[in-house]
Amino acid sequence: MATFVEEPLFMEWRTAKPVAINDIGLVPYVNVAVQFGAKGDGLTSSAAGNDTAFQLAATYIEANGGGTLYVPAGTYYRRNGTLIGSNIKIIIDQGATIKCDAVGWEGSGVAANSFFRNINYNASVLTDHDITIEGGGVIDWDTFAPGDAHSIRLRYVDRVNIK
Repeated sequence: MATFVEEPLFMEWRTAKPVAINDIGLVPYVNVAVQFGAKGDGLTSSAAGNDTAFQLAATYIEANGGGTLYVPAGTYYRRNGTLIGSNIKIIIDQGATIKCDAVGWEGSGVAANSFFRNINYNASVLTDHDITIEGGGVIDWDTFAPGDAHSIRLRYVDRVNIK
């Protein structure tokens, strides 16, 4: 079982260096803009690339047993959701906004109609665990709300923190 230690992570947020966290070993810190090319430029034309960047970052973290996905200041338009796994902390920095591109929303696949959804959302037992979403940023779904839309969809998850 992993235990997240707040202070060492805080000191590393801006450095993009991995931090040793108890029994997980090295936990990657991923800046979705710097390491995966997400653009917080406020342009809807960036939405498709942002979808790819967010999903690649989340997949990288999942493949490494957990970690931190950091979203720096900027406005990130999105057209599809991101599947997230266990042992992930998503930090949406103050000044960061994740916004729906209403015109081009594709909402296809398993992460349809949400910005963040756990990988095992459709399971019938607890499968995912230790998911944290925090920071001073904004997840703005109000610009587009299909019938069954939610900014964050988590189900059958143990130990969730949204701050």
